[in-house]
Amino acid sequence: MRSGTTRRGFLGTAAASLLAVGAATARDRTPRADHRACSRTGRRGVSRRGGPDADGFDPAVHGFGFRNWSTSDPAYPEHDHDAVDEEQIRRVLGRRWPESVRADAGVNVRDLPGALLDAIAKQLYVSVNQQSATDGHCYGMVFAAQQYYEHPDTLRAGRSVASDLAHPEAPAGDDGRPASREIDLYQLTQFLNVHAWLGRRAMAAPELIDYRRQLDRVTSVVDEFDTASVTLFDRDHRRAHQVLVYDYRRDSDRTRLFVYDPNYPARRYERVDEPPAIDVATAGDRPTVRRYDGEYGEFVFNRRDRLVAAQTAPGPGSLLAANPDRLREAAFRLALFVVDSPGVSLTVVGPNDRPLGRDTATYMDRGRSAYARMRYRYGFAPGTYRIRIAGRRATEYTLEALVADDAPRLDATTSASIGPGEVHRYTATAPDDGTGSLERVSAGRSPWLAALGGAGLGAGVAGGYAYLRCRDGASDRGDSE
Repeated sequence: MRSGTTRRGFLGTAAASLLAVGAATARDRTPRADHRACSRTGRRGVSRRGGPDADGFDPAVHGFGFRNWSTSDPAYPEHDHDAVDEEQIRRVLGRRWPESVRADAGVNVRDLPGALLDAIAKQLYVSVNQQSATDGHCYGMVFAAQQYYEHPDTLRAGRSVASDLAHPEAPAGDDGRPASREIDLYQLTQFLNVHAWLGRRAMAAPELIDYRRQLDRVTSVVDEFDTASVTLFDRDHRRAHQVLVYDYRRDSDRTRLFVYDPNYPARRYERVDEPPAIDVATAGDRPTVRRYDGEYGEFVFNRRDRLVAAQTAPGPGSLLAANPDRLREAAFRLALFVVDSPGVSLTVVGPNDRPLGRDTATYMDRGRSAYARMRYRYGFAPGTYRIRIAGRRATEYTLEALVADDAPRLDATTSASIGPGEVHRYTATAPDDGTGSLERVSAGRSPWLAALGGAGLGAGVAGGYAYLRCRDGASDRGDSE
């Protein structure tokens, strides 16, 4: 890596400086009205370089010349992050969040119980370092592409559009700074900027999303600014991915939002007849999102994302069909369970036999935080949580359980040793009032192991994990990893 352009330590430095919003490179985002006067069907239709509306966002031109990637991706070994520690995150919560949270949700962050702040900090810490809340660097790539499109003067070094950048470490500024500098800064804001964090709480309660209202606002923002960032997600497995809407088509029974998807390099968009699109059926009482890319069945548009980019004060309005009480419930009621060892798998089943979810993303890296396994739920229900820890190899582990709302409901830690194929079971009680408990209820080798006979342990363990998941009613799609 070139001297002066290393990414190592960059995120830690950014968090320590409290991450204002999108970093010092963000510019004033004024509406681009110069090419919005002409009438369009839907809007402008999909444009190409040199086409009839060439001054609009074109992913073949304004998308990056490289695809989304993870920190462990061998395609870009030069790019690296140092860890952001929990204490840095707590400082951000304490210094940057209070005013905005009080205005949006009527909550005084400084009055929240320590257990809740610890739980939120741990959840953010794991998501920041594992880059698990969205797919690799997609959030940062979307906002950086938006910045370079709206403010091409921030591109230097002979570059005029984002597609000129073939590598995240390619120089993009006069001082030789690479594009990854902007991408990393924006990537981090999704977790630690309060506007971004609050705006994404709808993912915890997708039934509250008003899609008619969202479609109206997304298309309105695209008309005014050319682009609108949205988060795609899967309600069952908490997979999430960020894309940039740059065009749309509204018909009587459906609306399609055409997107720049950073999982694909700019050159791909020159070859496709139909670009990627979020397809929403609008004929019924409630619009439904057709699954995007076979994975994502919901999306949320956060008007606060414009605030993240512009570093301005929050504006009126919310995209949740809910009042501040519902927002407080969705954002400040959290059940979190973490285990520090990668040598175990973790399953947590909550009240009403609902398994707690985990962040999943194609480009996440679970090895980059102190907690290898995490399960959590915002807007938790009081009651009993059943926990299973299965050994993948001989190891020691520490289990932490934090459940809190306006008062601590459970704050407990326990440690144990476990062998391969061994299962430890716990119950965690989180009452409506008072303080709960964490108790180990059993331990031993799983019954499927005794039936293996001479079979190999690797095959048996794989089958046993499926047995554990199905027996507890948990999802069969990796919930016990």
